[in-house]
Amino acid sequence: MTSVSCPICGKPLPSGADPSAAPFCSVRCRQIDLGRWLGERYRIAPRVSSPDSEEPIETHPVSCTSEEPKVGKR
Repeated sequence: MTSVSCPICGKPLPSGADPSAAPFCSVRCRQIDLGRWLGERYRIAPRVSSPDSEEPIETHPVSCTSEEPKVGKR
């Protein structure tokens, strides 16, 4: 059986660990992880692809006017 360790502090998770804190050893470590996400210390890497395989991106011009859109007569 492999032991699982907390990704924040590295302590091995006890067999009776609080399941609501999983995969962390405690609620404290779970809160530390959340704080790191909110502080943007973690980032999801962009998808890597070769420039030759990319399809052209279709763009649509956007009009920035102060007029209200005309939807129909009432």
